[in-house]
Amino acid sequence: MAKSTDHPPRPAPSFVLFDCDGVLVDSEPIALGVVAASLRECGVDISDDRCIREFAGLSQEASIRVLTDLFGGEIPLGGWPI
Repeated sequence: MAKSTDHPPRPAPSFVLFDCDGVLVDSEPIALGVVAASLRECGVDISDDRCIREFAGLSQEASIRVLTDLFGGEIPLGGWPI
């Protein structure tokens, strides 16, 4: 006897949508909030809002240049691979 929660098999989807450029979900503020938290763990005094203002839209290389400018050439990143 079939359980009441059993469902007939579903057909395979005809396509899968990946949102890799922020059209459906703008994940950059979330990601930069994580970056800000990581920087704070390394001793950098930076808020989530400032991190978003400084780094939104930048590549990793450009972000490192901004960090270098902000902290006078010394980036206190501990063991971060840069």
